[in-house]
Amino acid sequence: MKTKNLKERVDEFAALHHTIVMRQDDEGDFVASIAEFDGCVVQGQDATEALAELSSMKRLWIESCLADGKPVPLPAEEDDTLPSGKWLQRVPRTLHKKIADLAQREGVSLNQYVVSVLAEAVGVQKQAAVSMDSKQSHIDQPEFASVR
Repeated sequence: MKTKNLKERVDEFAALHHTIVMRQDDEGDFVASIAEFDGCVVQGQDATEALAELSSMKRLWIESCLADGKPVPLPAEEDDTLPSGKWLQRVPRTLHKKIADLAQREGVSLNQYVVSVLAEAVGVQKQAAVSMDSKQSHIDQPEFASVR
């Protein structure tokens, strides 16, 4: 039975969908990391450059682990169970008043208004992630998990 060489093993791990975390720093550069790989962090002038650098760094990180006989972390499993949909959130009284006033102007309950505002904010965040994913799609690299 033939054992796999280092490059084949790196290829296998690199093809897994690890969690990418991306943010912009204070200077406007993009900082990208892999959540499961401690210290696997890169930066680029834009999201495309950061993702390309991260792809290279991911391979080097995996190769280093394998060469040192250390385990390579597998991608975090997504939890498909849904939370209850209920939580208690304390807010300053002045904010509570402003939100209640806005809800009243819209003619909806406070809860309905807050759900609407949260859904809109999540939609904006999701659109930003989709936009970032579309910039990534033209890079010749393995596909990674979406930013969670």
